[in-house]
Amino acid sequence: MTQPPLRNSTGMRAPSLVGRDSELAALDEQVALARAGAFRVVLVTGEPGIGKSRLVNELAERQRDVAVVVGSRAFELGMTYSLALWVEAFERLLGSAPTAEVRRLCGSSVRDLALVLRSARRALGSGQDQPDPELYHDPDPEWLLRAMTELLDNLSADSPVIVVLDDVHNADASSWQALYHMARRLPDRPVLVLAAARIADLARHAVAGQVLAGLEQDDALVRLGLQALTDQSVAALTRAVLGAGDVPSALVSWLVGRSRGYPLFVIGLLRALLEQGADLAQPRLARVPESLAGRVALLVDRLEPPDRGLLEVLAVIGGRVDLDGLARVLGRPSDRLGVPLERLTRSRLVAEYEAGCRLGYEIAHPLVQDVVYESIGGARRRAFHRLVGRALAAAGNFGAAAPHFLRSAGSGDPEAVDTLIRAVRQAEERNLYQETLPLLAGLLDVLDPDDQRWLDVLEAMTWRAEWVTDHLVEDGAATAIAVMRHIERQLATSGDRLREGIVQFRLASFLAIGAGQPAQAAAACRRARELFAAGGHDDLALLALNELGWIRYCAGDLPGHRAFALDACEKAEECGDRTALIQSLGALGLVAAVQGRLGDADRYLRRSTDLAQAADKRYRYVWNLTMWGLALALVGRLAASRTTFERAMHEPEARDALTAEMFAQCDWLSGRLDGLPVRSAPAAGREPTSCLGGGVRRPSGRRTRSAGDRRAAARARLGGL
Repeated sequence: MTQPPLRNSTGMRAPSLVGRDSELAALDEQVALARAGAFRVVLVTGEPGIGKSRLVNELAERQRDVAVVVGSRAFELGMTYSLALWVEAFERLLGSAPTAEVRRLCGSSVRDLALVLRSARRALGSGQDQPDPELYHDPDPEWLLRAMTELLDNLSADSPVIVVLDDVHNADASSWQALYHMARRLPDRPVLVLAAARIADLARHAVAGQVLAGLEQDDALVRLGLQALTDQSVAALTRAVLGAGDVPSALVSWLVGRSRGYPLFVIGLLRALLEQGADLAQPRLARVPESLAGRVALLVDRLEPPDRGLLEVLAVIGGRVDLDGLARVLGRPSDRLGVPLERLTRSRLVAEYEAGCRLGYEIAHPLVQDVVYESIGGARRRAFHRLVGRALAAAGNFGAAAPHFLRSAGSGDPEAVDTLIRAVRQAEERNLYQETLPLLAGLLDVLDPDDQRWLDVLEAMTWRAEWVTDHLVEDGAATAIAVMRHIERQLATSGDRLREGIVQFRLASFLAIGAGQPAQAAAACRRARELFAAGGHDDLALLALNELGWIRYCAGDLPGHRAFALDACEKAEECGDRTALIQSLGALGLVAAVQGRLGDADRYLRRSTDLAQAADKRYRYVWNLTMWGLALALVGRLAASRTTFERAMHEPEARDALTAEMFAQCDWLSGRLDGLPVRSAPAAGREPTSCLGGGVRRPSGRRTRSAGDRRAAARARLGGL
């Protein structure tokens, strides 16, 4: 039985190992080879947080009853004496062993081992007072190496030995050389060494590279690179940590996006959500959890100042940027960025992408990006955003520039307002309504209600925007209505009937569909029709007539909708207005489909589709195909419906139409549940994706929509953190 969505849970279970079945199977194979009599080394590599330590320790625990397990961990700046990694491992094992057992295992090398092992000194007895190893500066390396090898040989004489060496990228050179020496001297001993390392740091360790090459040449080494958990494994880990049979899908999606499948990050994010009493069905964190931020900061703090500055700029950009775009932001020649970018990519903090002749860069993990962004002081952050915004605007990409200007603008900022208005014009011309609405929200934040520049906003808005007549306001109706009211206020005494009519027409659409206020919508639409007719714009008056039908539809009055649409259709036929004819025929087709009159629906929608295709009105063409597919599904012709939807989905305009949502519903009607997540994804989160030559990372969490936090809401809608 599934559990309801969790809220304000306070308990976390110790996480079980999930999503690593194939890796454990590969390790089990190496265990079997070692038990049969072979010195084996497995190098487990991956990024910080990917689960290297968890995996090797899990394998060791599973074998503890049948093998001797020893282990140690190398720390940065912590390997200050010879053979430190092995000294720690053997001392942990022998420290609590009986004296006689220590003597037996150390064998003839007990005196040499006493130079570095307290347990060996203890085994020699009180008469053998050896100096502390930290004060012993010059033990003979060759003797110590032979002594360590003898100890490992004796340990493996009675049972297999598993040696866990964690973070070996920090190990001293002598510890690496000892590994190679032991593998060469004890090739037939049942020993398995599990060495875990970060890829980037290991690549900078010259001795480690030589040792690994030698082990590979001797066929004693296997490399096991860990990849991020799949979405299914993240869900399984979430269930295991929370002790729940089921968890909210929104939580899993959020964790996948924020953690990128790194188990340590999944657990850290879950812990932070629980500590803050967050709603797990609608997860959101204001900041990166301190535990995770600290881990990321350790990596970032090792960078040289120029490299860190470049990383900060990438964090502010917030997505993939091509080399030329990055050079424009920084005002430097691209050839001067090659060396620092190479260092950042080698550190694995930045990912490099190559497509043809273009190079792109972005911070490799969203949590790294957030930690770096949060570490930038407010003044510098604003300056960076302004630089990025100007570079994007100079390239003509006003939509991507807008969020950066919002993050750096004060009230009424001329440069920010101008960029936002230009972005509105671009979005409207391309019929990208999801970009238009957050841009309008941004303008509400930076422009006062009485600012005359609201009239410039109106000029930027396409008068025949398909997204308005198609009622695609989703949850942005309040924003759109507020903008129209501000513009209405500026036009109150203008006497400009056309522009007043446009504002009333848009208000009618937003009030009817987005706000659910059909009476107010009808009043605005009638006023728009009057203004259009008085100004001699009969074509727009026809669209307003057709819109009155849609308002009746919103009120549940199908006959009223049909009557208005039929009136608009007849008038459009008389005067030859193809635009009004296409839209009114589409409305008639939808009403017929809902009423079960498939013949009429097919006739109206087919003609509207043909007219739209002939007029190259791609958006209306897709809309008609979508309604046609829905009509077919409603009368049970599911195969024909699917074919029609697939035809619509081939068109780029389907991204901003209702096609994906309707297709998902028809999939559900036909029992094709496997397609629902794919069909529903576009509707669940459409965001602008343009940046300096690449994509913008989607913001996380739900948007704040209160009036007091409108600035944050507008900026979140536009992208970034």
